[in-house]
Amino acid sequence: MLGSSLLLEDLEAIAIANNKANRMGVDTVSLGAFIGFIIECYESGFLSEKEIGMVPNLWLTMADLQ
Repeated sequence: MLGSSLLLEDLEAIAIANNKANRMGVDTVSLGAFIGFIIECYESGFLSEKEIGMVPNLWLTMADLQ
């Protein structure tokens, strides 16, 4: 879900994100679904930048994960 929910197609970036989440003990399927939900809420206007604490990056790259 970390790849498909976030429209992330870079397999290396997905592997890095999965590895980081796993090392922190976070379920990657739930994490991808949650981040996708937050992005959808932001795009629909239900959440603001202030409430999220940042602007969700809708197109993640390897540089974003390092």
